[in-house]
Amino acid sequence: MSICQICKYQAPDDSATSCPNCGAALKPTRPEDDEESVPEVRLPDEPASAATEEPLQEGDSPVGENLEICHPGDMMGAGDETARNENAESETVGKQKAEDGPAAPAPAEADGGTAQMHKLSAEEAEKIRSSFYAEPEDSDEITAEDASALFRKMSGPPPSEPSPENPIERPTAEATQKIALAAIPAAAATDQAAQNPEEPEGFLQSPPVRHPAYFRKNVIQLTGAYQPATGDELVIGDRHYLLRPKKVKPQYIFAGFAAAVLVAVVFIAAQFLSPTLPGVGDVVGVVVDQDGRPIRSGAKISLPEAGQNTTVDGFGFFRFEQVPTGTYVIRCQLPDGSLKTDNVSVVDDQVTTIALIPQPNAAGQYSAAAGDPIPAVTGTPEPAPVRQ
Repeated sequence: MSICQICKYQAPDDSATSCPNCGAALKPTRPEDDEESVPEVRLPDEPASAATEEPLQEGDSPVGENLEICHPGDMMGAGDETARNENAESETVGKQKAEDGPAAPAPAEADGGTAQMHKLSAEEAEKIRSSFYAEPEDSDEITAEDASALFRKMSGPPPSEPSPENPIERPTAEATQKIALAAIPAAAATDQAAQNPEEPEGFLQSPPVRHPAYFRKNVIQLTGAYQPATGDELVIGDRHYLLRPKKVKPQYIFAGFAAAVLVAVVFIAAQFLSPTLPGVGDVVGVVVDQDGRPIRSGAKISLPEAGQNTTVDGFGFFRFEQVPTGTYVIRCQLPDGSLKTDNVSVVDDQVTTIALIPQPNAAGQYSAAAGDPIPAVTGTPEPAPVRQ
């Protein structure tokens, strides 16, 4: 019978060499070595080759308490044999050294070892340096002296140092100005040639389109589809003007709004005023300036065909009563010569309303209240040139 030295497993078969539990080598035992060996008991029906295994109790472990992790070779029994072989070899070598006597001295080092090294002299070092860095006679490389001479030849002689005998000549202010003025026409011609390239022969350039514009005093009215924008530049005569948005003062806005409200009130009130006689009607109106503000004094309104004249009141309104039905020419004139002429129709038993805005007369002259022209204001605006 064999027993495992690790887990104490007893193998009934003597031919087994390893433990089926832990894999360790089995060691055969003899009955006289095991004091507590118990003879094997077999049942009558149990075969002789059946293995008997002692059951483990609860809490028991098949492995010892002081189990250490060993090499697989040691677990199979090979570790002990290897250790025995190494010990045998070491003992054999020791005996051989004792028989041979003391060890022989080490051989001397070669010529290139440290024992043969010596310090080079200055002549030897210079000879080695010259052999390494010597330039061949047929070298094509340019030396520093040749490069410096070539550079001086290309750039010319160096400038002389200023001294009392050799002062530096500086150009005068007149000479500098002449040089600058001489360069201006050439630059201007180059710029103009770049902006206006030459046109091929037979190319017909269309003339610039001119649109008429109307003005009164310093107000210019532009025609056409042009819409002014901030930053546009207008050229009028020999002056350039940069357009900016006009900021209207709040009092002007309030005055225009008040004038519009007054005109609306008059028109609405006129609907409730009707003439008392048949075949006649009334004419009610207001006189305002270019900004829509009412002209409160100085304006004269007349119906020449009806022989009636009147003036505006303190609010800029006027009224003609009991005017025979028909169409009349109404005329409004201001003290500064501004004039407005319009047509008005009088309807039977109705009130006709009208708003008058005086303008300069068609001749381009301003006339006084009496109708005489003002000498100080002369000249007629020239019409725009006609496109050929």
